[in-house]
Amino acid sequence: MLGDFDYIGMLHARIGIALGCVLLSLPLGALVSVVFKLRPLPFIWFLIDRLFGRTGDLLNRYQSRPSSDVFIRGSFLICAGLMLTGVVLEALQIGVALVDYIPRWGLEAALLLSVLNVGSYPALLLAAARKGGDIARGVLSYTARIDVSGREVASAYRLIIGESAINVRDAFFMPLVLYIIFGIDVAMVAAVLSGFMWRFGRIEGAGAFMVLARVLLFLPERIVSFLASVYIFVAAVFVPKAVKSAANLPMRAHAAFGGRVLSVLAAALG
Repeated sequence: MLGDFDYIGMLHARIGIALGCVLLSLPLGALVSVVFKLRPLPFIWFLIDRLFGRTGDLLNRYQSRPSSDVFIRGSFLICAGLMLTGVVLEALQIGVALVDYIPRWGLEAALLLSVLNVGSYPALLLAAARKGGDIARGVLSYTARIDVSGREVASAYRLIIGESAINVRDAFFMPLVLYIIFGIDVAMVAAVLSGFMWRFGRIEGAGAFMVLARVLLFLPERIVSFLASVYIFVAAVFVPKAVKSAANLPMRAHAAFGGRVLSVLAAALG
């Protein structure tokens, strides 16, 4: 049985599918951004917001309940999301096995596209910021889960840099890396956890609600952050400002907030 398992061949196939999805995410990203009113986030994150958003807000009583109770409530919500993800994945795989004209690689590509962030995320946020007014505040508030109505322009741009770093890691590098190494199941689980973190993990004072998601994502976040920082650093050396500042780059930003990726992006932007 083990001798028939060709991991290298499977790895090559996954790399090809991943590259194809990256190329497809660029034109599809522009279309999705228009449909969702310039809110360039993974489709799976929108589903989490629609399916679990209101329920999570009702359960997340961090202002009036003890931390242990909030932790149990958040863990229950995360487990429900993971169970639903497992049921959907199993149903899709059974359906593909029963229908001959739907290849497995097509299913994996469709699922991977649903968790990939659009490649034009930073550009779209910058465009929204330049427009100003309610459009920019609405886009930034929704994607960052932070009220930016009272922020100055410089503060809004810093927020854009930070959010770009976090989403590049969580909704681009992480699904690709985990899919190539472990397969679509692990990539989908990580994407769901990242979606919960995006929806509930950025609420100030509500840290206990997403403790389980933070624990499960601890190792993947740091591995992917390191690989993403290497990738962005290589790309950043072609930017003149980054060549001067990247050599002595202080990695002081916390990993949970974009960490090394944020530091490299800041150096690239001068």
